[in-house]
Amino acid sequence: MLSKGNNIKSTRDKQKFMVSDQPKERIGTGMSDYAEVLEEYDPALARRLDVSRAERFQRVKDLHLPRKETRDIMIDEFFRNPDHFFDQILSPLLYINLNGIRKEGLTREDAKEFIRKNILRSKAEKVFIAEYYPVEYGGNIVINTDQSIIIEFKKGSQGPISAGTVIPEYRVERGSMGVFHYSFDDEELRKCIYDVIKQIPHDGRTYTVGYYEFQLVRKKLDGFLEPVFIDYDEDPAYRNN
Repeated sequence: MLSKGNNIKSTRDKQKFMVSDQPKERIGTGMSDYAEVLEEYDPALARRLDVSRAERFQRVKDLHLPRKETRDIMIDEFFRNPDHFFDQILSPLLYINLNGIRKEGLTREDAKEFIRKNILRSKAEKVFIAEYYPVEYGGNIVINTDQSIIIEFKKGSQGPISAGTVIPEYRVERGSMGVFHYSFDDEELRKCIYDVIKQIPHDGRTYTVGYYEFQLVRKKLDGFLEPVFIDYDEDPAYRNN
């Protein structure tokens, strides 16, 4: 199973700290949450995971991958004119993160109220804002140095796949010879996943090595499924070889 915690002694250990020890007061899950508990198991990996959501989106941006529009704004600047920053986000609903206290699917007014209620508790210096669209499928991709590829995903949120707390519903593998093998027969879904892969920078059949997290979303109710990437890491700790 692919996850960012794959250096932990066992799947059972991984699930123990990913689920049972997760800070209860935080809304949602994230790599910075996991990093605090992971310190006991692998301090080096914990430091790599403990990066802000803004940094992870920047890595995705640097690769020119399809992504959500985001803003990372100093709190005092945000409160001077919240609507100015909301106008820069195209989706009708928003994702807000205050130093790890986070919530998704908020209207503008709900987002303002969420920020007002949580700003002191979060001790945040910045507010992170991103587009939000309901996630139909989400998962991870590992591209190894020998150009073998493993994709694991499920219906709905990508988070449990990354955390390693669920068994993936779907799996795609490409061996070093370049042939894709799918665990499912749905031709439309196969096309969508192949499109996800083609978004990754490549030269012919040689793709940029690393660990990726992606979602398939519809930006309009009657629109088609589109890939968006939410994380990329080139660190070999996240790969099989």
